[in-house]
Amino acid sequence: MPALSGGTRWHRASSTTADATPVLIVTARPQEAAAELAPDFDLTAEQVLASSESAFGSVDQIVEQLLARREWHGISDLTVVQPQMEAFAPVVSHLAGT
Repeated sequence: MPALSGGTRWHRASSTTADATPVLIVTARPQEAAAELAPDFDLTAEQVLASSESAFGSVDQIVEQLLARREWHGISDLTVVQPQMEAFAPVVSHLAGT
């Protein structure tokens, strides 16, 4: 699985979520998407949304979540699985400043 990063600024921290398969969903309805996935993980929608292994929302919301995680947890790299790459590309572009 290729890992995507958002440019030099994004590479400074060294932690990663590579050991987990992240759930990254660009959507206008993050609560609904999390509620749909929650039973698969035996969690509530709120727990899925709060997980450092998931990001739901608009491109701007996901960028904000990832930057906050980098600041709080030191996570700067993550794995984006093939089915999510196209939808996640605008997030990478935003993080790279392009």
